Amino acid sequence: MWKKVSLFILLFALSERFCYLQTEGFRPSKIISGTSSPSSLELPAVCAQPFYFLGSGKQFYAFESEDGTTVIKFIKQSRRRPLPWLANLSLPTGLSNLRDSYLQKREKRLKELLESCRIASQEIADETGVIATYLENQPSASMTLVDKLGIAHQVDLGSTQFLLQKKAALLTSPLSHDSIDGMVKLTSTLALKGIVNLDPMIKRNFGVMENRVMLIDFGSLKKDPQVAFYPDFQKTLFLQLLGVRHHLQNKQPEYVAYFDEQMQKTL
Repeated sequence: MWKKVSLFILLFALSERFCYLQTEGFRPSKIISGTSSPSSLELPAVCAQPFYFLGSGKQFYAFESEDGTTVIKFIKQSRRRPLPWLANLSLPTGLSNLRDSYLQKREKRLKELLESCRIASQEIADETGVIATYLENQPSASMTLVDKLGIAHQVDLGSTQFLLQKKAALLTSPLSHDSIDGMVKLTSTLALKGIVNLDPMIKRNFGVMENRVMLIDFGSLKKDPQVAFYPDFQKTLFLQLLGVRHHLQNKQPEYVAYFDEQMQKTL
């Protein structure tokens, strides 16, 4: 009997893991914010199209429009949304303190992400390609999302938080002189505005649109006005682009001298 139960539990766990890997963890319930503030805001016409699963990061699930021009990014709410049932639960002192600490961490994650989205949309929209944000007032509308398995989901946007972004191509490897110039210029522009990207990964965070290098992943931005001044500017620029230099050292050593030259000009 127990062997059958254990086998059933094992098979269930394996099937759950398989489904998670196949869908990259996406389920419509994971983008529901827990609060609803629908309004009469109108969506751009592109949102009438179905959007197809594009990828999953730490902060967002991303879907691409059928015509390939636009990306919609939904905040991952499963580790961020308020949990009123847990907040109101009567617990002993020790457990209550653990609960409060857990809820504070969830709230902090959401606040930091919302601030990062605000920076991306209001201060560096040209550098991120953000078209519109729906973080506080969501439209009373629905949208068709098609997951990685090809299953279509009708999602009520009024209970989600999301952004629309112009679709950019991923920055390709090997890097060229133009892409090196673009990353140095982009990072310098952000630093001069006092903005730091806490996750400056080359492979997934930078893209190219209209021959310009763009910051396509904007979930880890922080505003620190002091960064815009020397010597903080020099330090920030160096640290933000250190990964680029390491990449060139390992993959394209013949480009290191060019990178250093461009950095010197900028500094």
